[in-house]
Amino acid sequence: MWDTKHIELGTLKVGKEVKVKFKMTRVIKGMTIDKLESSCGCSVPKWDPATGTVTVTYKPKDIPKHLLAQGKDSYITTKRVKVISTNIHQRTDELTFRSTIVK
Repeated sequence: MWDTKHIELGTLKVGKEVKVKFKMTRVIKGMTIDKLESSCGCSVPKWDPATGTVTVTYKPKDIPKHLLAQGKDSYITTKRVKVISTNIHQRTDELTFRSTIVK
């Protein structure tokens, strides 16, 4: 149904906004996207029914203090977006993307 459910973004800088796009490749007749749920506030998903695309605006946050205290200057993170359809084709898909965040 999706061209991919996981995208590797590589290395990103703290605070640099990126757009992550997940394209629906097969539309199921009668299916609508009713809700998108992000795993955190740094990822904001939007559904465009005209293009069949979920676009996630992602802005990585600072390196967590506990990692800085350990001398680390980067971290790896995976973000999730649940795509929920509650009509006749009740289903939930999980789209993910992963990146390494650096200062």
